[in-house]
Amino acid sequence: MKPNLHVTIIGGGLGGLCLAQGLKKAGIGFTVFERDEDASARIQGYRLSITADGFEAIYKNLPTKLWQRVEEATDPLKDGMSLVTEQLDELMFIKAPAPESEVRRFGSISRVALREILLADLGDDVQFGKRFSRYELLPDQSVRAFFEDGAVADGQLLVGCDGVNSKVQPQFQPSAGREDTGVCAISGKIPFQGASLADFLSASVGESAVIIDKQPQGMFLGKHQLEEDQGSYLFWSFGGPRERFPANLDALPPDGLIQLAQQMTNGWHPRLHAMIGKADPATVRVLRFRASKRVAPWRPSTVTLLGDAIHSMPPSGGLGANTALRDASALCEALINNSRGHGTLVEAVGDYEKRMFEYAFPAIDESMNNLRRMTRANLFARRAGRIGAKVAGTLLGMKRPKHVAH
Repeated sequence: MKPNLHVTIIGGGLGGLCLAQGLKKAGIGFTVFERDEDASARIQGYRLSITADGFEAIYKNLPTKLWQRVEEATDPLKDGMSLVTEQLDELMFIKAPAPESEVRRFGSISRVALREILLADLGDDVQFGKRFSRYELLPDQSVRAFFEDGAVADGQLLVGCDGVNSKVQPQFQPSAGREDTGVCAISGKIPFQGASLADFLSASVGESAVIIDKQPQGMFLGKHQLEEDQGSYLFWSFGGPRERFPANLDALPPDGLIQLAQQMTNGWHPRLHAMIGKADPATVRVLRFRASKRVAPWRPSTVTLLGDAIHSMPPSGGLGANTALRDASALCEALINNSRGHGTLVEAVGDYEKRMFEYAFPAIDESMNNLRRMTRANLFARRAGRIGAKVAGTLLGMKRPKHVAH
């Protein structure tokens, strides 16, 4: 193995921690610098739908004992997704895909639980309370990272894993960044115990559903059953074009957001209308959907980007976290090959970036296409069913963006 390779990871989200676990497993040095003050600071977030690509990436990077914890925390897809009208008339049912293998399967896992697993056993290799400010390339092409508290850290490679508000991306690729999609949503959680989605809606609805309206708006519903019902909840997200919402949307309190969602769905089936009102106000929030700009491939160097720092996307494809995990696996694989004597470090980074461009930006396109399909006006039921099927198929991993096989 080549000596002296040390990777500086800026950001301790899912992608950065998955990369860290893979590097540790391979015996490659790293340090994660996370702006949160401690491991318990980031307790928010919904469950994640994990695709076959996401599970395979986690499996490759984790040691056996942590992979077993992932398996225990994962709720497999048991049935599929319903497509229904705003009157709860069933359009079609998309059956969940069968597992491709023991590793390449589909399911959901708590974002918080997955992050806890990815943090396990990293110890002092994760430094909290470190707010990155800038980096500097040194004469030998290693990278010095500077932090707001005056600390510095040197490494042979710096990886920006610091999410949608990345501080690495503007310095490294100033032409990148994100754009407003023009779509926003109101979302909330309904706590429950021992219930099913059908208890809230109707027997024709499975564990998750897409509500298709004739107006340019729609809703996603998902039941997230946790072990022994601890914290189990029904999640709803009602969205549409920004111009359909009032100008003071961000200033509305949670109760006001619930009332607004009910007002905008006036005329929907009474069960849907009532369901919105059952949300816990503490969980209700406004979501503004943005997506990364498509940028041209750049010349590889000893700085690179991973996950939302370079390819953030709206949740309408269920692909964001999965793509970040895939990045972590692809970059780790490239660095392992380099550590075994194959090419230079910069060539390894170039191999990763080439692969990342081939699958990440098509994932953004697919997510954006789904967002447009869900918010298109004046849809007849049959056409709405076809559009909803495309959205549901992506969320269930049945319709993934095309990419070059490796």
